[in-house]
Amino acid sequence: MKVQLVENVLKANDEVSMTRSGKDYARIGLGLTNLTNLVPEVMQNGLGWADPAKMKSQADLVLEYAAGQGARLPEMSELFTNQFAGKVRLTQAQLDTARQSVEPYRKYLG
Repeated sequence: MKVQLVENVLKANDEVSMTRSGKDYARIGLGLTNLTNLVPEVMQNGLGWADPAKMKSQADLVLEYAAGQGARLPEMSELFTNQFAGKVRLTQAQLDTARQSVEPYRKYLG
């Protein structure tokens, strides 16, 4: 993980930077975010693009386990769109670099 990115997170989040483990927390969190975003649909459709079926599945989980009683799932078009995503695509060399840089964080996924 690039040091400057971690430092920027720490500057923006005093509550993280003041703890003994804050730097590791930020570094690992950013690494996991990058790792879990390198999914086939992003590689095929561009950065920020998400599979509508996966988004629906996540929304169903939130509704079942985190929403209050009587909550209902709005139309997915009210929650999610790919309209603004996918305009930036990584080259094969950039994807290879990204995959290599996140490999150390794979161990945290179990």
